[in-house]
Amino acid sequence: MKLMGLYGLTALVAAAGCCDLDIGAGYSETADSAPAARTASFRAAPQGLAKSASAANSGGYFKPQGDRLMAYTSSFTLTVRTAEDAVGFIKAEAEKLGGYVLTVRNRAMTVKVPTAQADNFVRIVSGAGKMSDFTLSAEDMTDTIADLGVRLDNLKKLRDRLAALLSQANQVEDMLKVEKELNRVTTEIERLTAQLQNSRKRVDFVTFNITLTAEEPEQADAGTLRYFPFLQDSLASTTAGDEEKPLFGLAAPTDFITAATGFRRVGVYTAVTADDCLLVMQERDIPDDGTLEFWSGMFVRALAQYHGFTVGKVEKATLDGGEAVLIPAEKNTVAGKFCYCAVISIDRKFFGSDRLRIVEFSGAEKPFSARKAAVIEKIR
Repeated sequence: MKLMGLYGLTALVAAAGCCDLDIGAGYSETADSAPAARTASFRAAPQGLAKSASAANSGGYFKPQGDRLMAYTSSFTLTVRTAEDAVGFIKAEAEKLGGYVLTVRNRAMTVKVPTAQADNFVRIVSGAGKMSDFTLSAEDMTDTIADLGVRLDNLKKLRDRLAALLSQANQVEDMLKVEKELNRVTTEIERLTAQLQNSRKRVDFVTFNITLTAEEPEQADAGTLRYFPFLQDSLASTTAGDEEKPLFGLAAPTDFITAATGFRRVGVYTAVTADDCLLVMQERDIPDDGTLEFWSGMFVRALAQYHGFTVGKVEKATLDGGEAVLIPAEKNTVAGKFCYCAVISIDRKFFGSDRLRIVEFSGAEKPFSARKAAVIEKIR
C-alpha cells in the first residue's frame, strides 16, 4: 500500500492539533520568564522569629491558593556575624527540610526548599541573624502546566499514529518521510516533557535568593566586652606569637611544632600541627581583684558574640597546678564542625597588675577530638 506524501503528513499533524510546535528554544527556570499579566508580587519585612512564626500560624507566606498552581520566588538579606558560617547553617537547614543549595557565589545563595516547608525555612533562618528586604513573588503556573499537558497528550497520540503508519509503509520514500516526522515529534515530546517537569518543580519548590552581609563592628561591640579588646582580637588567633617555648612552665604536646615569627606578639606562644590544630598560650594584664568567674563569663560572651561559637558547660580545671576553668565551644562552618576549648587562670601579682593566663586549643572536629586529651594533660 502506498502511503500519503508530505502533504498527507502535514494534514495528519494539523488534525492532531499540534501544528504550532515551535514554543521557544529552551526553558529557563527564573522569575524573569514569568508573564507580567500572571505574576503577582508584594514586599514584607519579617522581623526575626516572632513575625515569621506568626505568618506560618496564619497559613504562611507560601500557603496554597485554592486549586491554582503557584510558583513562589523569595529574596531577602540576612545580616550575620560570619557569612561563611551562615552558608553552612543555611545549607544544613535546607537539606533537613528536603531542599538543596543551587548556587553559592561570594555572599549570595540560591536555595530550593519544598513549598510545604518554605515557611519553616524562613522561620529557622530568620533566627540566625537579622532579616531585611524580604520580597515574595508568585507566578500562576496553572494554565502553563495544563497547556503543556494537552500538548504532550496530542504529541503522544500523533507519535503512536506515525509509528503505526511506519509499520505499514512499503515504499522507501514514504518510510523516510514518516521516520523524519516521527523523529521530530519524539524530540518535541522530550522537550515538552522536560519543560513540564521544570514547571512542576517550580510549583513544588520555592526559590530563595539570599544575600548575606556581615555585621558592622559596632553591632558586635555592645556592652562591657568593648573594654577588653583582646577578647575580640586574640581568641584562637592565627597570628603566630614570638615566644619559642611554651609559657607557664608547660610543655608542648606531641606533634605540635612551634610557630614563631621572630618580630611580633612578644609574650604569646603559638604551636601548630600538620592537620591544622592550633595551640596558643598568652598572658594579659587585667584589673586587680577580678574573679575567675568574672573572666570566664567574659570569655563565654566573647566566644558567642564576637566569634559565633556555641559554648558548652564551663568546668573547673587546673593550669600549671593552679585553679582554672575549662571553656569548651564549637561552631558549624562550610568545612564542617570547628571545635575550641580554653583554659584560663589568674596569676595574682603582689606588685603590678594581675595577669590572665590563657591557653587555647582549636581545630577541625576529627583532629581536635584525637588530640584534646593529650593537650589537656599537658596543661595540668
